[in-house]
Amino acid sequence: MEFHRWPTMFDCFSGQLGKRWLLSSFGTRDKQTCVKHFYSAIIGRTMAELLSGKATNRERHHCTIAEGMSEAGFMLRKQPFYNVWPAILPALARIDLSRLKWRDFRPMMPDAISIRLPVGREYIKDQGTTVRSMLVTPIHLSARGMNSEERVKHQLACMMGKVPRAVRENCMGMYMFLDVGETCTVQTGFGPVTGPMRTFQIIPFPDETPDGVFADLLGNAEDTPELQKGKIISSKLLRECLALYVALSLIAADRDSELIERIVLTKDRDEYLKTRNSDLVKKAESKNVVGWEIGRGMETTPHFRRPHFGIRWTGTGRTVPRVVPVKGSLVNRKKLKEVPHGYAGEEESVDPKEGEA
Repeated sequence: MEFHRWPTMFDCFSGQLGKRWLLSSFGTRDKQTCVKHFYSAIIGRTMAELLSGKATNRERHHCTIAEGMSEAGFMLRKQPFYNVWPAILPALARIDLSRLKWRDFRPMMPDAISIRLPVGREYIKDQGTTVRSMLVTPIHLSARGMNSEERVKHQLACMMGKVPRAVRENCMGMYMFLDVGETCTVQTGFGPVTGPMRTFQIIPFPDETPDGVFADLLGNAEDTPELQKGKIISSKLLRECLALYVALSLIAADRDSELIERIVLTKDRDEYLKTRNSDLVKKAESKNVVGWEIGRGMETTPHFRRPHFGIRWTGTGRTVPRVVPVKGSLVNRKKLKEVPHGYAGEEESVDPKEGEA
């Protein structure tokens, strides 16, 4: 199965301009060093234009800063990603967020993550627009009394994991970037560079309603078009993208979930499935492969046809949200006894007669 990768600005420049551009611009071919210099230059130059009053499009400049900070943190953390398999994608994109409070979700937000959708089976599409991949990062600009430059440095430090987790959890919302397959070309001193033209959505957590639910966030985003940059997407796409991101974050935070598995190097996959040796995961991470498969087992193992997932509260006092299947017709039932199964929390029983027709 092939998935859409998140196309970063750095990869577009280095891929099209080559090693000569890297050496001339940064004096090294070391990727991590080049990444730091590349995004520092973009953010610094854009901030300087904003502060000098020379920016002709301030909204575009703010978007560039947010994108640069998000991608820098993402790349310096080895570009973590989720591959979302077709069997589970529609169900997660339809998950009900009406009762989930963002206060409960904040501790489960990953620092920076890309979400890759399957090529040819993306599902999240509307009015001629198809979402291929997403990059989502928390907004950490919660420190008071900072000027613009200090806030940018604080945000970038949070994204790179240089700020204590307790501070990072006190975030103000999220940046959501969407790749919908559109491109644009910019001229550089080394020649033209063609890259993706992203849709950029700010989803804030309002301070005045700490007990608010995600349904309110969607309303705020839809009613505030200035929070969306790039190609304007429909409310349907926005809802499905947010639902998918929230569901994936809850699944990743659930250590007992059977819907997620780590990605290792291709040559090590068979051994990993047999042994679950954590050294194989570390080996993959050393090669900059930091990823998780979501719903891969549902393609071949017992699973639900047209599944419906819901958020259920588990644990002491029913305070921990989890994503669990709540209804659907069971497929490959005979294989069920061969794999671990069972989910905590509230769920509806499955009628064994369903799906047998």
